[in-house]
Amino acid sequence: MRSPFWLTTVSALIFLGVSSSATRASAAKVQMLCVDPAKVSCQPTIQDAVNLAVKNTVITVAAGTYSENVSINPQIGPKAKKLTLTLTGAGIGSTIVDGGGVASVFTVGPMTTLTLSDMTIRNGNAGTGGGGGVSSVNATNTLKNSLVTNNAANQGGGIFIDGGALTVTSSTISGNTTSGTIEQGGGIFFDTGSKAGKLSITNSTISGNTATQGAGLFAANPIATVAESTISGNTAPPLASGHGGFGGGVLVESGALTILNSTISGNVAEAGGVSESIGGGLEIADSKVTVNNVTIADNTASTAGGVDEGAGGFFKTSNSIIANNTATTAVFNDCAGPLVSIGFNLILDTNGCTIIGKTSSDITGQDPLLKPLANNGGSTETQALGLGSPALTKGNPAKPNKTGAKGKCLATDQIGDSRAKGLCDIGARQQSGLI
Repeated sequence: MRSPFWLTTVSALIFLGVSSSATRASAAKVQMLCVDPAKVSCQPTIQDAVNLAVKNTVITVAAGTYSENVSINPQIGPKAKKLTLTLTGAGIGSTIVDGGGVASVFTVGPMTTLTLSDMTIRNGNAGTGGGGGVSSVNATNTLKNSLVTNNAANQGGGIFIDGGALTVTSSTISGNTTSGTIEQGGGIFFDTGSKAGKLSITNSTISGNTATQGAGLFAANPIATVAESTISGNTAPPLASGHGGFGGGVLVESGALTILNSTISGNVAEAGGVSESIGGGLEIADSKVTVNNVTIADNTASTAGGVDEGAGGFFKTSNSIIANNTATTAVFNDCAGPLVSIGFNLILDTNGCTIIGKTSSDITGQDPLLKPLANNGGSTETQALGLGSPALTKGNPAKPNKTGAKGKCLATDQIGDSRAKGLCDIGARQQSGLI
């Protein structure tokens, strides 16, 4: 085991005569470590560095591929200790942590506050457990500027959160799978039990993941926000019992979810031999879901290709597009269940959903002329409006604001382009003034 780099750093400060109280306090509070097999002053593996972490530690991980299954703060019960740990790589394409298909890449114990940034987390396999990429129990987790891909588990192919909290920023969760008896949350599984937990996803992509329930995102009992993000191309295949999949893009149950400036597109819930599938884009079960400046399009299920509001659900929408979704065996293409309008929505097919609220400004039965999902600028893909779209400038005409309060448009769109008073377009992507 190599000597901790932080000891060398603190000794150097003393030797150089750095004596300010701020410097001494900083050195005392934050332990600095590094991982670089080429440097004797650093640790050769991530696990070696993590084993040295105490209380508040920042670990810088050099570029390279690390074939590891890293255990972080595994103590439970009375032996559990608080740990604040930051692992920072050299970038998605530079620092790669590879689980080798034998276990979770990162396993996170209780009382941990963990930040993972600027790295790729791949090829983990939790078997019958949860979290092929990241498996966390009663911890607070943040993922930034990272890629979680090609991981597998019974629940949470990419990320598994059992208690605690999760923040995902400027990251991609893609190509993760579930298999086994439960198969929930191909990209992300989030469940905090009887106590609601905070989930935040911003400026991120959840795509190409597979699970029978909530293929992109499965969230139970969350207080959740998805903003400036795209959930696309996820697939919910039939359950082993033969029942159809639920929630190709998102399944939320027993919680609250707010979706802002985001796109849910091209997700599929597949039918089984015993029953049909439900909720190609979004499945709502005993939860309150609020959307503003959102595009839900081109999703597919047996019934409710776009949005399904199940028992106990509540769905409220403003300035949003729900269109071009497909129900393969029923007439409920875009939505099923009651829908509360706060105004200025475009819903192509209203068969199957009862719209109440401020409906006078809503547009129904008209094709929004959406273009295919593509890179239209920014870091997430969107569906732009074509020339002549009835959604152009038909959003709330009041001055947009940062929060979209009272059904107003958000000040900027999904990729950061500004919306102006009287020119807000319906949906996630602002086109007026740009085409």
